Amino acid sequence: MAYQAQIRDALTVMFALMEDRAGFEKDADAQSRRLGDQLQLVEKLAHGLPEDAPDMLRHFLEKRSYAKALELLMDNMTPEERAAWKPACGH
Repeated sequence: MAYQAQIRDALTVMFALMEDRAGFEKDADAQSRRLGDQLQLVEKLAHGLPEDAPDMLRHFLEKRSYAKALELLMDNMTPEERAAWKPACGH
């Protein structure tokens, strides 16, 4: 399911931006803009969920429980997907 990979990647990038202290120290305004843009992407993807999306994923995204949503998406990966997965943030 491509939408799950897109949301997983978007959340991973968002959390990486939140944790990037150096980015905030270097240019807090630019880092805040990047974080805001990423949050908008996550919300856009959440609003575009297909009807057959898992109810728990929909719930977590609606409640902005993004850590729980990411955990659910990671738990739903097959072993093959997990072995091949590289975070979109490059870590």
